[in-house]
Amino acid sequence: MQNQEIQEDILNQINTFREDYYNKSSKNIFFKKSQKMDCAMHISNNFSLEDLIKRSCYFTLDNAVFFDYTVFKLFANDGNYESIINYVIQLFDYCIHQTGELKVYINLDGLTVSGVERYKSIIMLFFNKCEDDKRIIYANTLTHWKILNTPSMIDMIKNIVKPLVPQYIMNKVILVSKKDSVEYMQRIGYIS
Repeated sequence: MQNQEIQEDILNQINTFREDYYNKSSKNIFFKKSQKMDCAMHISNNFSLEDLIKRSCYFTLDNAVFFDYTVFKLFANDGNYESIINYVIQLFDYCIHQTGELKVYINLDGLTVSGVERYKSIIMLFFNKCEDDKRIIYANTLTHWKILNTPSMIDMIKNIVKPLVPQYIMNKVILVSKKDSVEYMQRIGYIS
């Protein structure tokens, strides 16, 4: 089985597990945040955390780091934030050591304002850890931070994350429309 097929199979298994979870506990109209976090915890407890993290964050064909929110949101919870952060920082460091620069793509397809609120703590923890790491000065190596599948509520989302994200990253953010994201993702080797 090819790597892409394995990755697709893992995602299919996760989606089936998630559907079963919501069928058994019926999807909440209110208090969705706690139910989504509970589902994510169940997924992370029933699948290899390493496989989940590697499926959500990996290298692209153009030696950039790709982060996929569509997968991340399925398993990320307070109990695994530290592992996710450590893995992403390892990828950043490896990318910088291999290429001398850091390019980041983030697929934000499906991100909502409530999703940003739900993951505010990991965003803050991540950037604090990057800032505390004195081995690598990310400001000197980051060439761009491309947001793919830019959400329609991006202005509201920016207002929420702006206090959490260092200014040098905000200065390197490039928003890519949903239409143009398809081409970018094909070119860089996105695993759907």
